[in-house]
Amino acid sequence: MTLHIDQGFHNADIDKDVKPLYASLLVEILGFFRTRKSLVPAEETLEIISLCSQ
Repeated sequence: MTLHIDQGFHNADIDKDVKPLYASLLVEILGFFRTRKSLVPAEETLEIISLCSQ
């Protein structure tokens, strides 16, 4: 997976961990529903939405 950032890009090996990527994602999503606290700041979420709607 390639992550594009302000300074360029970064290649991330998403298969290096024992737990599959989507299993880890599901753990975080379930944690959000339990605590109602997002790990991503609201400002960052709004920025992502803005970029996707362009």
